[in-house]
Amino acid sequence: MSGGIGARSHRLVAAVDVGSTSLRDADAVAYSGVGIAPSVGINPDALVVSTHRVLTGSKDVHLTVAFCGAGAEEEQLQQLVLRLREQAGEASSGWAIQVGRYRVGSSTALEAAALGAVERASRSGGRCVHFPGVGDLIGAVPIGEVASRSAIETVVEMDGRVPAPDALLRTERPPHPRWQFGTLTLYVQPGVLGSYIPFESGPAPEMPVQSPR
Repeated sequence: MSGGIGARSHRLVAAVDVGSTSLRDADAVAYSGVGIAPSVGINPDALVVSTHRVLTGSKDVHLTVAFCGAGAEEEQLQQLVLRLREQAGEASSGWAIQVGRYRVGSSTALEAAALGAVERASRSGGRCVHFPGVGDLIGAVPIGEVASRSAIETVVEMDGRVPAPDALLRTERPPHPRWQFGTLTLYVQPGVLGSYIPFESGPAPEMPVQSPR
């Protein structure tokens, strides 16, 4: 199964390096950005947000959060990440931001932000925490309909096998697909009664996302 709505590459990427934080905290930054999007004129339903673990030239491991999406202009993305930094307060003191030619932060952090932006733009890696159609996957959805409902392009089991298209994907929380060889791929594992569940999911939709510490 392949396809996916809104799954194309985006040349314009806003990258925020959040340092050597945890995935949980990086996800909090990502979800906060989704919440800010409408206030800067970005449609959150078209927004693609991902996290990227990168290794700098000095062998430091950083996490970068990338924002992009159909219709999102450079100025809007810049406003989004600047408001995100303002909202995070002191927690953002070590962040680096890159949006087009706008760059702010230390050299190492900016290197990490650039690496994350390249990985996202090339679809060569990263985990996607928000994407078009993510809300339509909550509940029970036939595997064969995942690509037509969302930006996910393919669904595979952890061992590489492809589930039957009439098998059900059961989700209670937004699934987190990953880019693999240029394809947004949802990895699943067996659930109950022949169904499948995502290998990784985010917080429940009704769960408030806390500001990053």
